[in-house]
Amino acid sequence: MRRLLLRLVFVLALPVVLVGVWWVSSADSDDVYWPPLRTILETFPQVWTGERWRGDVLPSVLRLAAGYTLAAVAGVALGTLIGSYRRVRAVCEPVLEFLRAVPPPVLVPVIMLFAGIGDTMKIVVIASGCVWPVLLNTVEGVRALDAVMAETARSYGITGAARLRGVVLPSASPRSSRGCGRRCRSGSS
Repeated sequence: MRRLLLRLVFVLALPVVLVGVWWVSSADSDDVYWPPLRTILETFPQVWTGERWRGDVLPSVLRLAAGYTLAAVAGVALGTLIGSYRRVRAVCEPVLEFLRAVPPPVLVPVIMLFAGIGDTMKIVVIASGCVWPVLLNTVEGVRALDAVMAETARSYGITGAARLRGVVLPSASPRSSRGCGRRCRSGSS
Protein backbone atom coordinates (compact mmCIF):
# COMPACT_ATOMS: atom_id res chain seq x y z
CA MET A 1 0.00 0.00 0.00
CA ARG A 2 2.82 2.36 0.88
CA ARG A 3 4.50 1.66 -2.44
CA LEU A 4 1.28 2.38 -4.34
CA LEU A 5 0.82 5.64 -2.44
CA LEU A 6 4.42 6.67 -3.18
CA ARG A 7 3.93 5.88 -6.86
CA LEU A 8 0.70 7.90 -6.92
CA VAL A 9 2.53 10.87 -5.39
CA PHE A 10 5.22 10.66 -8.07
CA VAL A 11 2.63 10.39 -10.84
CA LEU A 12 0.74 13.43 -9.58
CA ALA A 13 3.75 15.46 -8.42
CA LEU A 14 5.76 15.26 -11.64
CA PRO A 15 3.26 17.22 -13.78
CA VAL A 16 2.85 19.80 -11.01
CA VAL A 17 6.63 20.25 -10.74
CA LEU A 18 7.03 20.48 -14.53
CA VAL A 19 4.27 23.10 -14.83
CA GLY A 20 5.82 25.02 -11.93
CA VAL A 21 9.25 25.00 -13.58
CA TRP A 22 7.65 26.12 -16.86
CA TRP A 23 5.78 28.93 -15.07
CA VAL A 24 8.90 30.23 -13.32
CA SER A 25 11.27 29.85 -16.28
CA SER A 26 8.94 31.57 -18.75
CA ALA A 27 7.59 34.32 -16.44
CA ASP A 28 9.86 37.10 -17.75
CA SER A 29 9.80 36.00 -21.38
CA ASP A 30 8.74 38.38 -24.11
CA ASP A 31 9.68 36.00 -26.93
CA VAL A 32 6.91 35.19 -29.41
CA TYR A 33 8.03 31.55 -29.64
CA TRP A 34 8.36 31.07 -25.86
CA PRO A 35 5.53 33.09 -24.25
CA PRO A 36 4.92 33.01 -20.52
CA LEU A 37 2.67 30.19 -19.35
CA ARG A 38 0.37 32.83 -17.83
CA THR A 39 -0.23 34.29 -21.32
CA ILE A 40 -0.88 30.84 -22.80
CA LEU A 41 -3.44 30.03 -20.11
CA GLU A 42 -5.18 33.40 -20.56
CA THR A 43 -5.33 33.05 -24.35
CA PHE A 44 -6.32 29.37 -24.51
CA PRO A 45 -10.07 29.79 -23.81
CA GLN A 46 -10.38 32.53 -26.41
CA VAL A 47 -8.66 30.50 -29.11
CA TRP A 48 -9.74 26.90 -28.49
CA THR A 49 -13.38 26.97 -27.53
CA GLY A 50 -16.68 26.89 -29.33
CA GLU A 51 -16.32 28.39 -32.75
CA ARG A 52 -12.71 27.30 -33.24
CA TRP A 53 -13.67 23.69 -32.47
CA ARG A 54 -16.62 23.78 -34.84
CA GLY A 55 -14.76 25.65 -37.56
CA ASP A 56 -11.37 23.90 -37.54
CA VAL A 57 -11.11 20.77 -35.42
CA LEU A 58 -14.46 19.09 -36.04
CA PRO A 59 -14.33 19.32 -39.87
CA SER A 60 -10.78 17.94 -39.86
CA VAL A 61 -11.77 15.01 -37.65
CA LEU A 62 -14.81 14.30 -39.83
CA ARG A 63 -12.69 14.35 -43.01
CA LEU A 64 -10.19 12.01 -41.34
CA ALA A 65 -12.98 9.62 -40.31
CA ALA A 66 -14.55 9.70 -43.79
CA GLY A 67 -11.22 9.06 -45.53
CA TYR A 68 -10.30 6.29 -43.12
CA THR A 69 -13.72 4.63 -43.48
CA LEU A 70 -13.53 4.88 -47.27
CA ALA A 71 -10.05 3.32 -47.19
CA ALA A 72 -11.17 0.50 -44.89
CA VAL A 73 -14.24 -0.37 -46.97
CA ALA A 74 -12.39 -0.14 -50.30
CA GLY A 75 -9.36 -2.00 -48.93
CA VAL A 76 -11.40 -4.91 -47.60
CA ALA A 77 -13.62 -5.12 -50.71
CA LEU A 78 -10.80 -4.92 -53.24
CA GLY A 79 -8.51 -7.08 -51.09
CA THR A 80 -11.15 -9.79 -50.93
CA LEU A 81 -11.66 -9.67 -54.69
CA ILE A 82 -7.94 -9.67 -55.50
CA GLY A 83 -7.10 -12.33 -52.93
CA SER A 84 -9.91 -14.66 -54.03
CA TYR A 85 -9.01 -14.96 -57.71
CA ARG A 86 -5.54 -15.90 -58.88
CA ARG A 87 -5.89 -14.26 -62.30
CA VAL A 88 -7.12 -10.98 -60.84
CA ARG A 89 -4.20 -11.04 -58.41
CA ALA A 90 -1.71 -11.70 -61.23
CA VAL A 91 -3.05 -8.72 -63.19
CA CYS A 92 -3.41 -6.32 -60.25
CA GLU A 93 -0.33 -7.07 -58.16
CA PRO A 94 2.26 -5.19 -60.29
CA VAL A 95 -0.01 -2.15 -60.54
CA LEU A 96 -0.73 -2.21 -56.80
CA GLU A 97 2.95 -2.44 -55.92
CA PHE A 98 3.66 0.52 -58.19
CA LEU A 99 0.83 2.64 -56.75
CA ARG A 100 1.69 1.70 -53.18
CA ALA A 101 5.17 3.17 -53.64
CA VAL A 102 3.78 6.56 -54.69
CA PRO A 103 3.47 8.89 -51.67
CA PRO A 104 -0.05 10.33 -51.26
CA PRO A 105 1.12 13.99 -51.36
CA VAL A 106 2.46 13.37 -54.87
CA LEU A 107 -1.06 12.41 -55.92
CA VAL A 108 -2.56 15.72 -54.72
CA PRO A 109 -2.29 17.50 -58.12
CA VAL A 110 -3.84 14.54 -59.91
CA ILE A 111 -6.61 14.23 -57.34
CA MET A 112 -7.22 17.98 -57.61
CA LEU A 113 -7.88 17.55 -61.32
CA PHE A 114 -10.52 14.89 -60.76
CA ALA A 115 -12.01 15.82 -57.37
CA GLY A 116 -11.52 19.58 -57.38
CA ILE A 117 -10.28 21.64 -54.48
CA GLY A 118 -12.31 21.04 -51.35
CA ASP A 119 -13.32 18.42 -48.85
CA THR A 120 -13.66 15.68 -51.47
CA MET A 121 -10.02 16.07 -52.44
CA LYS A 122 -8.90 15.96 -48.81
CA ILE A 123 -10.92 12.83 -48.12
CA VAL A 124 -9.56 11.11 -51.24
CA VAL A 125 -5.97 11.99 -50.28
CA ILE A 126 -6.51 10.55 -46.78
CA ALA A 127 -8.10 7.43 -48.26
CA SER A 128 -5.27 6.98 -50.77
CA GLY A 129 -2.75 7.03 -47.95
CA CYS A 130 -4.72 4.68 -45.68
CA VAL A 131 -5.91 2.08 -48.18
CA TRP A 132 -2.62 0.25 -48.80
CA PRO A 133 -2.08 -1.54 -45.48
CA VAL A 134 -5.74 -2.58 -45.39
CA LEU A 135 -5.75 -3.75 -49.00
CA LEU A 136 -2.48 -5.67 -48.87
CA ASN A 137 -3.23 -7.28 -45.50
CA THR A 138 -6.68 -8.32 -46.72
CA VAL A 139 -5.19 -9.86 -49.88
CA GLU A 140 -2.75 -11.84 -47.75
CA GLY A 141 -5.50 -12.81 -45.31
CA VAL A 142 -7.70 -14.15 -48.11
CA ARG A 143 -4.76 -15.97 -49.69
CA ALA A 144 -3.93 -17.55 -46.31
CA LEU A 145 -7.36 -19.21 -46.10
CA ASP A 146 -6.92 -22.63 -44.55
CA ALA A 147 -7.15 -25.29 -47.25
CA VAL A 148 -9.11 -27.62 -44.96
CA MET A 149 -11.63 -24.87 -44.27
CA ALA A 150 -12.02 -24.10 -47.97
CA GLU A 151 -12.40 -27.77 -48.83
CA THR A 152 -14.94 -28.31 -46.04
CA ALA A 153 -17.01 -25.37 -47.28
CA ARG A 154 -16.85 -26.73 -50.82
CA SER A 155 -17.89 -30.24 -49.74
CA TYR A 156 -20.87 -28.84 -47.81
CA GLY A 157 -21.91 -26.86 -50.87
CA ILE A 158 -21.21 -23.46 -49.34
CA THR A 159 -20.55 -21.16 -52.27
CA GLY A 160 -20.95 -17.54 -53.32
CA ALA A 161 -21.98 -14.98 -50.74
CA ALA A 162 -22.41 -17.59 -47.99
CA ARG A 163 -18.80 -18.74 -48.49
CA LEU A 164 -17.63 -15.15 -48.48
CA ARG A 165 -19.54 -14.29 -45.27
CA GLY A 166 -18.95 -17.56 -43.43
CA VAL A 167 -15.46 -18.61 -44.47
CA VAL A 168 -13.38 -16.03 -46.35
CA LEU A 169 -14.08 -12.81 -44.40
CA PRO A 170 -13.79 -14.38 -40.92
CA SER A 171 -10.52 -15.99 -41.98
CA ALA A 172 -9.12 -12.74 -43.41
CA SER A 173 -10.45 -10.44 -40.67
CA PRO A 174 -7.42 -10.66 -38.34
CA ARG A 175 -5.11 -9.43 -41.08
CA SER A 176 -7.59 -6.86 -42.35
CA SER A 177 -7.96 -5.53 -38.81
CA ARG A 178 -4.20 -5.40 -38.44
CA GLY A 179 -4.00 -3.32 -41.63
CA CYS A 180 -6.69 -0.94 -40.33
CA GLY A 181 -5.02 -0.63 -36.96
CA ARG A 182 -1.55 -0.17 -38.40
CA ARG A 183 -2.66 2.82 -40.47
CA CYS A 184 -4.60 4.25 -37.57
CA ARG A 185 -1.56 4.05 -35.25
CA SER A 186 0.74 5.66 -37.80
CA GLY A 187 -1.31 8.82 -37.93
CA SER A 188 -3.31 7.97 -40.95
CA SER A 189 -0.95 9.63 -43.28
